[in-house]
Amino acid sequence: MISVVVPVLNEADNVQALINEIVAASATAPIREIVYVDDGSTDNTL
Repeated sequence: MISVVVPVLNEADNVQALINEIVAASATAPIREIVYVDDGSTDNTL
């Protein structure tokens, strides 16, 4: 099992594509958790 930590800052336009890529990659290595670390985004990133 793998934990994925994703730092984000004002990435609202890109975060869905990133989630899709992470999920696609999980076919070869099961992902236990995805942790997003947001340092004060102002664009509805999360």
